[in-house]
Amino acid sequence: LSVCFGILSNDSNVCSEFGECAEPGVCECYELHHGSNCSIPECFNFLANDSQVCTGHGSCQTPNSCSCDSLYDGETCQLSYCFGVLSNSSESCSAHGACVAPQSCSCDVGYGGDNCQYPVCFGLLANDSSVCNQNGTCTAPDTCNCTTGFLFSQCQTPMCFDIPGNDSSVCSSHGLCNTRDSCICETNYVGTTCTTPVCHGRNASDSVVCNGFGTCVDANNCSCLSGYHGSNCQLAQCFSFLSNDTTQVCSGRGECEAPHQCHCSDGYTGSKCEINICF
Repeated sequence: LSVCFGILSNDSNVCSEFGECAEPGVCECYELHHGSNCSIPECFNFLANDSQVCTGHGSCQTPNSCSCDSLYDGETCQLSYCFGVLSNSSESCSAHGACVAPQSCSCDVGYGGDNCQYPVCFGLLANDSSVCNQNGTCTAPDTCNCTTGFLFSQCQTPMCFDIPGNDSSVCSSHGLCNTRDSCICETNYVGTTCTTPVCHGRNASDSVVCNGFGTCVDANNCSCLSGYHGSNCQLAQCFSFLSNDTTQVCSGRGECEAPHQCHCSDGYTGSKCEINICF
């Protein structure tokens, strides 16, 4: 009997159980076993002591049988897991990328996140609080589903009372549609849709706007009743003269209190205070 590495040739343990002791110190290994003592198995053309065996992600413990490291799988440990899904699955990386290493996805254009689970809308991930201008949901790459009352590709334009914020007629053309149904009115306009002008500090709806003698038709623009004049309808007209023409109105002898109504000074009378009173 021959002896190979201290074991007789008729011992079942000779040549690591995977070969025959042909002569002293010489093992003839069975298929897929290698090494002087047949102690090295072969897995898919790589010896167990080769750094490339099992794709470098496992160990070859018996012929063509890889024991894969954590997060690797497959016959030669060629597949990796990304968030519980194998890299060869169509659902890997949320079906929007490639699992290139354990828990490492390379996302398709338009997707992001650890697992490529978020679409990207105009440079922002769907889970970003600022996506779609905070006025919608990013449902697919560069596709915003806008909240009611907001418009266009990035939900950037609010609507105010059914009119788009970029329409020239929004807020009655006298304000800015700041957010949904919220107008910021220009100076001298008020109201939810900026419909009410202000004349000299009073709203057009005020009973004493334009001194009560006219209509506020635009910002600081009074349309005066007949017989009244001035920017705020503050001047009455008496017989061709305005009440502030003190030298000529009411003949310079009284005050014009209302259209064609003179209040004469003492000693004078007549519709225009043109008559002297003697005794």
